[in-house]
Amino acid sequence: MAIVKVNGSISRTFFDGKGAEVVESWQQGGETRTKRWAAFFEQPHGLSEGDQVEVSGMHGDKVDQWEKEGQTMHTIRRTLNKARVGGSASTSATSNATNEEPWATTAPANSGAVQGYSDAVPF
Repeated sequence: MAIVKVNGSISRTFFDGKGAEVVESWQQGGETRTKRWAAFFEQPHGLSEGDQVEVSGMHGDKVDQWEKEGQTMHTIRRTLNKARVGGSASTSATSNATNEEPWATTAPANSGAVQGYSDAVPF
């Protein structure tokens, strides 16, 4: 799985504070586009609806199939597992920095690698 970083706003929280939906928005061709991500944390995250956050985690997708007016439609559900809050959040969000990290940090500070993530081969 790839580690993904998402910048967006919290549209809802769930699972007793261990889940949050993050909506990222951008402009493309004069239109506002959005993506919704479900972020699942190991500990309560302290986020509130409307918070602007940066969330990272292990990326996962699931394709849902459904019917609309006789046509088969598909939707992708995007998830961030073992999520953590990074950067600074705008209101009540707190960092999970005091919790044990879900992945190890092995890259030296001057290696050019993203801090907090390992470039080591996982097998």
